[in-house]
Amino acid sequence: MLVRAGLSEGPVRRQKLDLLAGVVEGRDALDVRAAWRAMVEAIRNQGRPGVSSMAIAAVDVALWDLKARLLAEENQRRLNSLREKYILAIRQKIERNWINPLGNEKIPCEIRVTQGPGGIILDVKIGTCGSDSETYRNSIVNAVYKSDPLPDPEDPELFDRHVNILFNPSGQ
Repeated sequence: MLVRAGLSEGPVRRQKLDLLAGVVEGRDALDVRAAWRAMVEAIRNQGRPGVSSMAIAAVDVALWDLKARLLAEENQRRLNSLREKYILAIRQKIERNWINPLGNEKIPCEIRVTQGPGGIILDVKIGTCGSDSETYRNSIVNAVYKSDPLPDPEDPELFDRHVNILFNPSGQ
């Protein structure tokens, strides 16, 4: 009777994967090609090239998946940081254009700005605001319109038609 040994079978599979785990452990997760070369070198004299190749393929796929997730997380952190800088640049431009009608009183308000390409301001809405003064609210809306065009984001992927900003001139 012919018995076919495949990667799905327990002891052979476990032996190959344990060997390969020891080879890739501690390596740079972003250098998948170097890990692959090291795995091929490690199984060179292990016999049964089919089973070994399937084990290498399984680990190789897992390493490429890990690399993709690590790069996606790194990219998301980069975009989050750039988004914070982008929102800060918008808020600072608005605050530079603001004339406070209440003297020294600086009250935070939420602003929702709708913008078009190139930072052209299309609409401004005041959300939650600590002041009921229509004059105060209008001064913020006027400052937003004076800030036209809004700064461009460093990465075009960050452009958002609707931007929510906490206008907080006291900086708290």
